[in-house]
Amino acid sequence: MAETCTTTLRAVQEQLEKLQRSFWDQNAELLKLAAALAGQNSTVSKHTEKLQELDQDIVTVRTDIAAVNASSRLTENTLSPFLEPLQTKVADLSATVTELNAELPLGHVYGNGTIQENDGLVTQWTNASAPDFVPILKGNVTFDGARFTVPKTGIYYIYGQLRYQPVGGVTCGFSIKVGAEKYLNIERAGLAIQELDQYSSQVRMLQLGDEVSMTTPACHYNFALDTAFFGLFLLL
Repeated sequence: MAETCTTTLRAVQEQLEKLQRSFWDQNAELLKLAAALAGQNSTVSKHTEKLQELDQDIVTVRTDIAAVNASSRLTENTLSPFLEPLQTKVADLSATVTELNAELPLGHVYGNGTIQENDGLVTQWTNASAPDFVPILKGNVTFDGARFTVPKTGIYYIYGQLRYQPVGGVTCGFSIKVGAEKYLNIERAGLAIQELDQYSSQVRMLQLGDEVSMTTPACHYNFALDTAFFGLFLLL
């Protein structure tokens, strides 16, 4: 019986030793798992820190954007008191220029398209029946078909052009008269060419009520719409 007990105790002891070795093996595995978990925790911690940094960067960018927007609004609000008066002045100046242009004494007439001889006062100018070449009259300038009447004293630019067909020995051209005074005179003996456009202009002080007209010596003229014209406008 004693031998049987000894055998049993040995068996139990061997079983305990196996259990102990199994425990230590499992403990080693647990330590490895713990180390692996620690590494993963470290990696997770690093990613968490990176995410926190990115979140802080986003907050910073949003703050900068808000600052820029605030600065822009501040600039606009700061400039507004200066811009509004300037815009008002520009609008007033534009209206003044438009008004002055509308009131500027100006007259311009075109030839009526006829080809004929003329001697004396030129009356071959267009009227309202030629819609594309209607006389241009502004600033109270009037035109009676032959004469401009000056509405305001001042320095005027006066000009005119005619096309004539020279004949040897015959004087052609035109003169511009202020009242009875012959002011511009470009009459000349005819040249041996088929047609000639003659232009002249001058600056002169005119008085309120002065009448300005064009006259010619006896000659054959082409009062073409696009080459015969006569006019004046106020400079100062």
